[in-house]
Amino acid sequence: MINRKAILIPLLILFITLLRQVSIHWGEKTTIFWFYLFGVIFLAIIFLYQLLLTRRKKER
Repeated sequence: MINRKAILIPLLILFITLLRQVSIHWGEKTTIFWFYLFGVIFLAIIFLYQLLLTRRKKER
């Protein structure tokens, strides 16, 4: 659990800084689109990571 949080917190910080850069370069409408897109990708990565962890535990 500690390792997972140690990975997720820097990812969230990086994600927020990327969003700020995107919002500066493009308008607000595209920022909202990218926000949703990144959010979906981020959630998918977390979901896949959880699946891998549960499968490894089952194998042991």
